[in-house]
Amino acid sequence: MPKLTLVMDRKPVRVFDVNSSVVNIGRAKDMQLMIDDASVSRRQAQIRFGAAGSWTIGDLASINGTFLNGQRLTSVQPLKRGDEVSFGKFSLFFDSAITEPAGPEEAPACKPGGALTETVYMSAEEAERLRRAVAQQRRAQIRSAEPLVVASHESQWVGL
Repeated sequence: MPKLTLVMDRKPVRVFDVNSSVVNIGRAKDMQLMIDDASVSRRQAQIRFGAAGSWTIGDLASINGTFLNGQRLTSVQPLKRGDEVSFGKFSLFFDSAITEPAGPEEAPACKPGGALTETVYMSAEEAERLRRAVAQQRRAQIRSAEPLVVASHESQWVGL
């Protein structure tokens, strides 16, 4: 089962097991991997297990784009172990241990349209650690800037 490691500012945030043949990524509540942050589009990207037995990544017409290993996606591209998918201030590192999606007995129940019926939230400790890291970055950015006030949105990351 492949894994996706969510990274923010080059620091690992969380690791997700991919247990579905399609994973939609974005800020919208119907995404399988929901990242509630303004730098992420509502419908950002899609990871899919294809008929050819390989995993692919495609951009879902996001405003700021999705990047694979630093190159903006303009079409669906194959994913291989170690690939970096980036958008906004986040990256996902793809690690494919096998070339098949989870079997039906392992797959979670899905709603029509492929949406997962369950969402796993970060633990309070993980959320607090992220909140502190974001606050520290904000303080560093404000200190380095001219007297400019920047309003920022606190985020909570929610995942598969």
